[in-house]
Parts: sequence; C-alpha cells; structure tokens
Amino acid sequence: MRSCHQSLYLLFLAKYVRYVYNQYRISSVSLWVKEDDLAPAIPFSDEKGSNRRDMLKIDGMQRKHLQNALLSAFPSWLDLKQMVDFELNENLDSIVRNSNLKHTVFELIKWAEAHGRMNDLIRAALKANPDNLELHAFAAQVHFDPNPQASFPFHDMLSHVEGQNTREIQNSSTLLSTPSMMDVGIVIALREEFTEIYKEIKNRCKPLQDAETGRYYYLFEHAGAKTNHKYKCVATFVGEMGSIKAGLLTQQLLNQWEPRTLVMLGIAASLSKDAQLGDVIIASQVDAYLENSKAIPTRSHRKFDFAFSGEVYRSSTDLLSAVRNFEFVHGDIYQDWQGHCAIELQQLLPTESLEKLITRKLVREHVQMVDGHLASGPTVGASQAFTQWLKTRDRKYLAQEMEAAGLMAAVYEYADPKRTLVLRAISDYGDERKGELDEIGDGAFRRYAMRNAIELLWRFLDAGILPPIQL
Repeated sequence: MRSCHQSLYLLFLAKYVRYVYNQYRISSVSLWVKEDDLAPAIPFSDEKGSNRRDMLKIDGMQRKHLQNALLSAFPSWLDLKQMVDFELNENLDSIVRNSNLKHTVFELIKWAEAHGRMNDLIRAALKANPDNLELHAFAAQVHFDPNPQASFPFHDMLSHVEGQNTREIQNSSTLLSTPSMMDVGIVIALREEFTEIYKEIKNRCKPLQDAETGRYYYLFEHAGAKTNHKYKCVATFVGEMGSIKAGLLTQQLLNQWEPRTLVMLGIAASLSKDAQLGDVIIASQVDAYLENSKAIPTRSHRKFDFAFSGEVYRSSTDLLSAVRNFEFVHGDIYQDWQGHCAIELQQLLPTESLEKLITRKLVREHVQMVDGHLASGPTVGASQAFTQWLKTRDRKYLAQEMEAAGLMAAVYEYADPKRTLVLRAISDYGDERKGELDEIGDGAFRRYAMRNAIELLWRFLDAGILPPIQL
C-alpha cells in the first residue's frame, strides 16, 4: 500500500510540475525589457494575514509598463472613464480629479494597488479592449491569469490524489485560457522573404523576444475588410533553409502562441507548366519525398539511387475548400489581388522585356492561384533532370521547396492539429534557368513572388476565410 501511495504521489508531482510549466511558459517572452524586469508579480498578505491571490505587488518598471499599456488601450479620458465605470463599477472622478490622462492612469494604478484591486484592473482592461497587444504583453510579463476560476492550485490537487487511480491522474488535465492565443501564426523560412512582409507590418507590429531561445516574434493585427473581426497575428522566420529547423520553429510557435490557423508563406520552384512566375501555389498536400527513402545500387553497382518512400501531409480540408471557391465567392477581392500583382509586375521590368517573358509563357499578365501537390525536401532544384526524377514519384507535383514538410510534421504531432495553409509563390523553374532568373533585377522575381503570396494572405483575411478564435 505504501509503495502504491508513493507511486501516486510521484505521478501527482509530475503532473503538478507540468501544470506549473504550462501556466507560466509565456513568462519567457519579454517586450523590449531587460530580463531582470520579468520578475513575476508577488502576492502579499492583507491586514488579517491571509494570502490573497487578487492582491499583487508590481515594481516600478512593471508599473510603467502597465501605464503605457493602459494609455495604448484607452487613448482618451472618456475611454478610460467608461472602462472604470462599466468593468470596475467605480467612478473615475472620485479616484482622480482634474488631471491629464497620463497622470490619471498613474493615479488609477496606485489606487488599485492601495485597495487590492490590481487583478480587477488588469482583468477589466483586457475585457474592455481584448485586442490590445500591449495589455496582453503586460499580462504575460506578470504571469496574470485572466480566468482564476480555471486554476488548479497545489492543495486542491493534493486533496484528490489518493482518490484517483494511476490512469485518472495521467489523463487529467486543466485547460488554461492564456493571453497568448492568436488567430493566425505565420512561419517564413528566409530573412529575405520575411523582409517583404515586414515592409507591410513594420508600422503596426510589436517585436517580442523569447528570453530562452532569443527568437523574435512579430505581433500585429489585420482588420478583415468584409468582417468585423481584427485578426491577431504572430509572424516569425527561421533564417535558414531546411525542414528540420522549420519544424522546430513551428513547435515553438505553437506552444507559445497557440494560433487557430498556421500559415507558411514563401517562394518555390515550379515543376509544372500550370505554375508560372508569380503564381501562388496552395498546397493541397505536402510530400516529404525523401522521408524514409532508401539508397539502392544501380544496375552497374557503381552508383546508387534513392528508392522513394516519403510522408504525405494533407492540408486542412475546410480551408482548402474555402480557397478553391475564393475567386467565385469573393470575386471582387480576388480581382483586386490580381490587379495589385499586375501593377507590381509592370513596375518590375521594362515593357519590352515583360512582353518577351509573357510570349515565352514564363510569366502571366494576370497571376493565378493554383492548388495542388507540393514536393518538400532537402534539395534546391536547379536541374531539369532532377525535376524529371522527382516526378517519377508524383506526376502531379506543381512546385518544390524545402520547409513545408517540417511545418506539417510539427502540426501533425498534436492530438488536435491546427488548421494549416501553405502558400508558395513561384520564383523560378527549378532548372538550368534558375540562375538566370535570380539575376534579373538582383532577385526581383523572388521579391515579386513573395509579395504575391503575402498579398493573397491579406485578401484571405479580408474575406474572412481564416477562422478567428472563438472567444
């Protein structure tokens, strides 16, 4: 019996450690602050000596961060007054009199500290303006739990340990609502590709750094043109080619930000006449063509060849269906995307050079959105022979790249896989012409392709194709 109790206790202890990790894992993210500034808020005891969870101490730097967050979320005195009235059931005039907005916010924070209402203030602000990124960043910094009723304290857990068997303890879990959840997570492979999206979001994004990995995440919002929803987005980039690092980064992003939909943006090499320069491939399936492959001898036994095995990952069927019907259901937005890309193309090359490429059917006057199979592996394609070899595995390949399989593999590891959307725009043909195309305008077609993929994502958000988080 004692051995059984010891086993149960160890299982409980492991469960509790995992709970604490999940509860505080976002605390490693900092918002332009020193690591020393990320100390958690400290609970303190009231005059009767009881430890109250709702009474928090924050230091001077954290107080300044909260002040800035509140000023960002409530930019006018009337906005702040309504929040205090509606959510705190208090009269702002009775707390602070005859002062400017910055001083009013400062005095409101001091009032909340003096009256043990700090958690109430943060919770009220988040409720009144749930889309403000600075409020969420501050809440993460002080390990604030917006739903204390969902917590699972140590002593509550301990009281139930002996009443549960081993299987019940292993299967029990507590879902915590954290401020880290995002509508859309965006993974990009290379810095040059990320540069193009950064140009679009630099005036509306907040860079946040993970203190453990040093990884930067860029948070921003995008308001859908046909919806009332503001998509909360987080973007990051790998910095190198290859599926392994793309997979690791995807795992980190999923753990940290829990996006409802995961999008991979980037460029690819065409493997089909149906995919021309600038066209955007929407991967219906991603094939890790060299996964579990086998090296076998050729007939001469002096060389070897690869016997394909591969691992095929299928994209989310609901998103794929919405994308396939995009140009029909949202024809105005689709045509706007084509028009935008056409202007980009006209600015890219002189008219004479552009007409020659169109005549050779290397580029279209109006780009297309094509869904189909994507080959993903560790090799940069720059040979027609390589393309022909690849297509012995799947003649329906539209394009080839190096990272999407890593993203899909990471997503498939989850019991509840996230919705996935892989957008790859064609920048070359994966053959001997690759070097020639890359030299035009010092990589102009690579930039053009990447911008086409980015603009298509914006149009999907405008149309409300990607599902928002259900609050």
